[in-house]
Amino acid sequence: MSAEAHSGHEFPSPDVANRPVIAIAAGLMAMMLAGVLLMVGIYAWQVGERRLPAPQRLPSPQVRTDERLLRQQLQAAQAERLSGYHWENPQKTLIGIPIERAMQLLATRGAAAYDPIVQQSDTTAQSPGPGTAAALQNPASSVPSNGQPAQPE
Repeated sequence: MSAEAHSGHEFPSPDVANRPVIAIAAGLMAMMLAGVLLMVGIYAWQVGERRLPAPQRLPSPQVRTDERLLRQQLQAAQAERLSGYHWENPQKTLIGIPIERAMQLLATRGAAAYDPIVQQSDTTAQSPGPGTAAALQNPASSVPSNGQPAQPE
């Protein structure tokens, strides 16, 4: 059975000379080693001597014992900012309102909650609201502008 299994393979002739094969393998190994040495030489020539930075001591750990108090102060400051009126910018042109009041204002506006709050004149471009975005998706529909009923086409 083993003779049948190996009958399709042709093995190399035992007359193959080993010296040329070993010489070629040694030549290839020498070329690879020469290439590596050449790269190391180029690297050493181009980079030169690299100096490591002077060792420094790591700073001591900054363990704080009042972290709970700091967290409570931060939470109180955030809660005060969210629950009170304040100026948002140094020019005093933008007012911050409590979050509950802002949600009430948006809820009372209903479907127009995301339309511009300040009405712009006709000479300036108006910012698009959700109705305009829907109209851009369906060009056949008309969009009411700032509370005016839509005109049928």
